[in-house]
Amino acid sequence: MLTITFRLCMPKVERFQTWNGAPMTRIDAGLFRINIWRGAALEALNKAILGIMRDPEWLTLNAPAMRHARRKAIAKERAEFRHRKEQELGSWVERANRLEQRLSEQQADNYALRRTIAHLTREDAA
Repeated sequence: MLTITFRLCMPKVERFQTWNGAPMTRIDAGLFRINIWRGAALEALNKAILGIMRDPEWLTLNAPAMRHARRKAIAKERAEFRHRKEQELGSWVERANRLEQRLSEQQADNYALRRTIAHLTREDAA
């Protein structure tokens, strides 16, 4: 579906995603803007148009619900992202602890070998 609005704008072509992740294309051509709606964005637009046609108060009744649904989806996405990053951080910390433990064991072995070598060289000198 195409929507055309008349306005003064710089010529450009832009692809982006709406808040629900639906792809859209916008073409600005100087005096008008063409929006190309498809997929979920088109479904949301059609739902809104049909709702407004059937009931002029539909937009005022559903706008808060739409905003709330959008905020809820964004909050859920942020929570999932935060949880995923916390899991990654936990695995990195665990790996760092294992590597630090291995390093301390290697350093202890190195120190013991140096002491043994030093002791043996003193016995050979005497």
